Amino acid sequence: MGLSNAAVMRLNYPTHMMFKSCKLIPVMIGSMLILGKRYTLYDILACLCMTVGLIFFTLADSQVQPEFDLLGKNQLNILLVYEIMLRCMACLLCSGC
Repeated sequence: MGLSNAAVMRLNYPTHMMFKSCKLIPVMIGSMLILGKRYTLYDILACLCMTVGLIFFTLADSQVQPEFDLLGKNQLNILLVYEIMLRCMACLLCSGC
């Protein structure tokens, strides 16, 4: 939570919310790599659509408000890595995956 709040101070709010709402992408990739989980074609297409949308949003937002702080992006990336580990550990503990 603290890392997320620190990233808000360094990035604009729409970018921060976009990264937080797209946790599906790294969690899905992490569960495929770590847990060996298989996803349907529909799930993969939904993830690809979200990825393309995130790329377009980031490109458009960087032209409108070009004040992206590298430290803020790194904080969000660390937060996403923690999220991957948390989801995979929860899945292993529940053994439902």
